[in-house]
Amino acid sequence: MNWKTTLPMTLVLCGGILIGIYCAHYFIELKWKNFAPFHYTKNTYPVQLEQIIDFTKGAEIALQSSVSIKAWKTNQSESTGAGVIFNAQGYIVTNYHVIKSSKLIEIELFNHVKLSAELIGYDEYTDLAVIKVRTDIPLKPITFANSDNLRIGQWVMAIGCPYHLHATVTKGIISGLGRDIGVLKNNLENQEFSDLVIESFIQTDAPINPGNSGGALVNLNGEMVGINTAIASETGLFEGFSFAIPSNLVLKVVKDIMNYGKVNRSFLGISAQITKNPFFYKKLNTFGLEIYSVSINSPAFRAGLMEGDIILSINKIKIQNVPDLKQKIASYSPNETLDLQVFRNDQFINIKVKLEALNEYLNQGL
Repeated sequence: MNWKTTLPMTLVLCGGILIGIYCAHYFIELKWKNFAPFHYTKNTYPVQLEQIIDFTKGAEIALQSSVSIKAWKTNQSESTGAGVIFNAQGYIVTNYHVIKSSKLIEIELFNHVKLSAELIGYDEYTDLAVIKVRTDIPLKPITFANSDNLRIGQWVMAIGCPYHLHATVTKGIISGLGRDIGVLKNNLENQEFSDLVIESFIQTDAPINPGNSGGALVNLNGEMVGINTAIASETGLFEGFSFAIPSNLVLKVVKDIMNYGKVNRSFLGISAQITKNPFFYKKLNTFGLEIYSVSINSPAFRAGLMEGDIILSINKIKIQNVPDLKQKIASYSPNETLDLQVFRNDQFINIKVKLEALNEYLNQGL
């Protein structure tokens, strides 16, 4: 076989090899782009998606408004937790259980300055308390986000002082909304008014541990969406789920304590449950809260709400469940008017209800 015969065969073989290499490279690149959990940068190497989410900006902002708390109890025990600067006048919000029965409270600012604090007021039915420091040091208040706008899957960061580790930040996502785990009701000293407890927690998988209570749960902008309060655990340590009080409820409670020394609670006057009507789900592809009782002469009664009505939203915000409804009512003050979207007799109607103060209406529903 001479060169005239072998040369064309060699060229064909080499060309086939080059084409094969090119095709293999193209396939591998296509597979990485379409199926792997990362994207290509200009440097053409893969970068995991989580690396391009910037947690630093929000963390740096929120940490400036966060404090660590030590509280010495009357029985000589010590409690640790966290808090959030509410305003520049020195008011700080935390969990009531962090400072409960304390004779001395000390806070530590982000810059490690330590200050004495005094208790202004508390509300055990939401596990919130307000303390105050007196200082000439400029204080940076936290910015509140609207917790009604939260979505499951949204990134959040938890700030606190776990195991005395000052200004610790952890991250996770919102795993659920409107969670009632019974922790506040079980810890009440007086069970007679346990129906006043508001538990409609934000559930997150951001790790929190002893010392995180009272700290801020913030979004990526450093805005507070909740106050870290509890964990679901059989050991007392983080096991995957933690719970925070929604910021809208925190804002209402703190303002009431500062202005009135107590919480002015609102009353609607219904008892409700998630509707079990299968035709409702089939027709509307959603869920609602079906009223099964309306208190006589209550705000709901006077507004014309009826048994069998299905509540879908309040002020255009969808209702998640009964705890969520309680939390939303508790976030408004007496004499405020709510716009309820109701499904009745195969029709959507809007009913306006003016809330009243909860006093003689105790133990009559929401």
